[in-house]
Amino acid sequence: MIFKRVIKSNEEQAIASWTNYINQVRLDNLLKNLQNQNQNFKDAINTLDSTMHQINKSIIEQNRGGTKGMHGFIAEVAECGIGNAREQILGKAPKYVWINDNGPSDFVRDGIEIQQKFVNSGNHLSLFAIKQHYEKYPWFLDGGRKYQIPADHYEKIKMLLSISENQANQIGTKTGEFSLKQWKEVNQFFATGNIKLSDIEPSKVSYKEVQRNQINTTIYNEKGNIKDIDTNIRRDIYNKSKPTFKQGAYISAIAASLEGGTAFITGIIKKKALRENY
Repeated sequence: MIFKRVIKSNEEQAIASWTNYINQVRLDNLLKNLQNQNQNFKDAINTLDSTMHQINKSIIEQNRGGTKGMHGFIAEVAECGIGNAREQILGKAPKYVWINDNGPSDFVRDGIEIQQKFVNSGNHLSLFAIKQHYEKYPWFLDGGRKYQIPADHYEKIKMLLSISENQANQIGTKTGEFSLKQWKEVNQFFATGNIKLSDIEPSKVSYKEVQRNQINTTIYNEKGNIKDIDTNIRRDIYNKSKPTFKQGAYISAIAASLEGGTAFITGIIKKKALRENY
């Protein structure tokens, strides 16, 4: 009986030690992942702060582009900064680089050169500006290069391409946000030219969001977006650190094997005692 109690006590200690070990591993991983996420958040926010500083110092204070063209330079820097911050909050390396040389490409993303067009004049949804650029650089789309336009321009182009002329003719135009002429222009652009919709992508920001009097709010709002992403990541980290059913089953299996071992050893001792008594 004493031997059985000793075995049982050792068994309980072994299970407790193993449980504590697993809990400590989970806790260590939780703290490590949270520390990594602290750095990810810090890097992302610092990138947005640096982006706003660069826009102020290099563009707004220098009046680069003037009244009509400043927002275009702001858009380039904002796209790179916001894009990099969204990578960093996920623990990834920045992948946007602003070229800043007035050449055929405005920035590079993962090795892909991109020309950005943020043009609202004429209500051409930036397509006329793309056409002019392509006529000057007819090789531009070779090698996977892309054109990029404001997010709101891109969504409107997709909408115009998705409806028929008859449907377009029935849409009200009192707000000035739509016209049959615009529908025809967009459809003709893709039907007769060498540029496909797949050669164009939406920016992370709209035309309005990169204006001189709006960019501070845009970056501020993006910080809020980064904080929301960070909160979700931390919640996921915490949930993954909780004990799982599989871990519980594993400990139960160990306990069962130890109990089985105890019964086996106890049985041997009983048989040995019986033989000695006879």
